[in-house]
Amino acid sequence: MELATKLSWFGLGAVHILPAAVLFAPMLTQYLYEVSPDADVGLLIIHRGALFLAIVCICLFAAFDLRVRR
Repeated sequence: MELATKLSWFGLGAVHILPAAVLFAPMLTQYLYEVSPDADVGLLIIHRGALFLAIVCICLFAAFDLRVRR
């Protein structure tokens, strides 16, 4: 059961990697969302990438530490 739980946390983190990549490569907003990174909405999507990166980090940390899962 522990292996399935760890794989689930890794899978959840993997789902959020592509939206989080927008933080490091803002031109992905054009490819993924068809929004210019220079527009106001593009800035919000880049900030959204930072939030998704936080989710990825928490998921990876939760895969190894039981206390984080709560």
